[in-house]
Amino acid sequence: MENKSIRILAIDDNRDNLITLKALIGESFPDAAIYTETDGSRGLEAAEFHQPDVILLDILMPGMDGFEVCRKLKADPNLADIPVVFITALKGDKESRIRALECGGEAFLAKPIDESELTAQIRAMVKIRIANIEKRDEKERLAALVVERTSQLEKELAERKKAIDALKESEERFKHVFEVANVGKSITLPNGEINVNQAFCDMLGYSKEELVHKKWQEITPEDEIPIIKQHLSPLLKGEKNNARFKKRYIHKNGTIVWTDVSTVIKRDPQGNPLHFITTINDISESIKAEEQIRESEVQYHNLADSGMALIWSAGLDKLCFYFNQPWLKFTGRTLEQELGNGWTEGVHPDDLDACVQTYVEAFDRMEPFDMEYRLRHVSGEYRWIQDLGTPNYDRNGVFVGYIGHCFDITNRKQTENEFRKLSRALEQSPDSILITDTRGNIEFVNPALLKLSGYTKEELIGKNPRIFKSGETSREEYAAMWHTISSGKVWEGELHNRKKNGELFWETATISPVFNSKGMITNYLAIRKDITAQKLMTDELVQAKERAEESDRLKSAFLANMSHEIRTPMNSIMGFASLLPEEESRELMCEYANIIVKNSEQLVSLIDNIVLYSKLQTGVYVNKVSPFEAHLLLNDIQQSFNLPSYQENVILQYVCNIHKATIIHTDYDKLRQIITNLMTNAFKYTPKGVIQVGCNLKGEFYEFYVKDTGIGIPPKDLEHIFDRFYRGSNVNEAVTRGTGLGLSIVKELVQLLGGQIWVESELNAGSTFYFTIPVHPR
Repeated sequence: MENKSIRILAIDDNRDNLITLKALIGESFPDAAIYTETDGSRGLEAAEFHQPDVILLDILMPGMDGFEVCRKLKADPNLADIPVVFITALKGDKESRIRALECGGEAFLAKPIDESELTAQIRAMVKIRIANIEKRDEKERLAALVVERTSQLEKELAERKKAIDALKESEERFKHVFEVANVGKSITLPNGEINVNQAFCDMLGYSKEELVHKKWQEITPEDEIPIIKQHLSPLLKGEKNNARFKKRYIHKNGTIVWTDVSTVIKRDPQGNPLHFITTINDISESIKAEEQIRESEVQYHNLADSGMALIWSAGLDKLCFYFNQPWLKFTGRTLEQELGNGWTEGVHPDDLDACVQTYVEAFDRMEPFDMEYRLRHVSGEYRWIQDLGTPNYDRNGVFVGYIGHCFDITNRKQTENEFRKLSRALEQSPDSILITDTRGNIEFVNPALLKLSGYTKEELIGKNPRIFKSGETSREEYAAMWHTISSGKVWEGELHNRKKNGELFWETATISPVFNSKGMITNYLAIRKDITAQKLMTDELVQAKERAEESDRLKSAFLANMSHEIRTPMNSIMGFASLLPEEESRELMCEYANIIVKNSEQLVSLIDNIVLYSKLQTGVYVNKVSPFEAHLLLNDIQQSFNLPSYQENVILQYVCNIHKATIIHTDYDKLRQIITNLMTNAFKYTPKGVIQVGCNLKGEFYEFYVKDTGIGIPPKDLEHIFDRFYRGSNVNEAVTRGTGLGLSIVKELVQLLGGQIWVESELNAGSTFYFTIPVHPR
């Protein structure tokens, strides 16, 4: 028996189960006739009418269960040889199996039904059916032979009557089945005239009287008539005995009714067509469902193709069977090239192993995965892809593979790289950087700021930058700064801030607002640079400039003073020298000569100071250390200042607290010059009083001093008294001449000898100049 002539009846109260069975059977037996019923009673009628080759029978049904249906089938001689396969969800129910066999069932299938097992069972049942039919046919042949022989010999009339009765009975039975069948039935003559049952009338909305007067062509769409004739032609020609096809009928209301048609041709003994016996099943709902499925698939593909996502699907074999248009446009490859594992050819070689490993491991665990890899673009470049794989399940919750959604994240990757570079730049910047929210709360600080301020990151995050305030910046300045940045502008300036340890520091700051894509301020960015050292340097430069300007002023005053100081004795020398030749009085000549000598000595002293200052400045004036006894120095100084001109109004005292025989190691001339210059100054600014010269031993130093009771030095002049060209503010230059070099020369000579010099003074009470020299010079 060929697959296309197999007739299968499925009885189950669950329509979904019936649809599943039809789908499974259709896969393996595409040409088989499949009939379905939802209860036992109608199932018995269908079995009687269709005479199926196999009956698939559900056990648990309301009303008449499967066991009762099977018992009735086996009790009917016309149905007893049809194999019955019980189907139930009670897979491990031994008792049900025993009852099924006791009822006459030939086989047993458990839900969910395995397609291969179902196919095998149907094939086995068909073989049983064939065997039963052959057995039955053989019996009928033998019975017919007996009847024939009997009728020929003795009981021709009786057998004829029996045959007539049997025919009538058969006709009545056929008529009954024909009329009560719940599927459409028709008997069609070759000329197109039809006879139909009530089920067919109900299917098309006609009464029986209306239909019997119509030919099948009248209730068939015109465009389908040639197709139907093609299906029937082999039957009319004797090439085939049956046919099955889908056919459209026109309902009385004009709508289309889709049907599954199975037709068998009956012939006379000479083989001429008598009529067609046709079974018509209304499959409009299934056709509608199929159309909805197809429409859903179209909508799914349209949806998948209309988005930006690159979508793929894979089956249980881990091989991809679908890629949407965005994927194919992205790769520039055909669907055939990508199917299976062809898509891996576009994955970057460095990413392929990790990509496949992630895919396979997630697939085996039936878990979602999220991975990134580079995929070759149609342009030839590799672009970064984020692949989100999701396990796929059918409506019964059975895992059937994976669906993946991929997104081009190349731009995001580039942005992340740029962000990482920016982050590293911020982290490694030598300048202090902080970022706040719009309320001024700190959200980010870089290491340079932490190092400068002494705070930790935890101490600053969430705080306000006022934590750095030193109190040196006014509220007005802060208000102006806040107004600038909150209005979307950049503020630049200097801030005097405070570190965690209280130390103050200067920094330049550039504070700028950060805008989002809508132009709204989301943050403030401050870049600050420590300029404390530059500030100190600037202050020093300002002070140096001021000192230089003061030095220039002093030099100008010095030059003017030198001009005066030199011109005054020169004028005296030249004036009195010009009088000598004309003067006859010897006394006047001697007086003129003394004036000339005195002014000459003053001029020489002035020139000596200038020359000495120049030598000290150029560094050519060096120490000549030699040993000498202390009393020689004191005797030399006393002789120099024992002149009456020095002691006219001043008492000169010597206080030496070291032994006169003490050996001093230093430059004798420089030491004598220091004391001489200090004493000369003391005499110059002490019109009347006491001048005292002393010496003491202080540890590793000899301490000398020259003390007077003269005019003293104003407090404001004390810090400048040793500066070059500086003269006290209380000095009457018209009365007391000077260059302003004497004390600066003394200071440099003391430092040259390795000592220090300082002064103590009280205005109008006198001054004391102290200086030291080392006992053991280096």
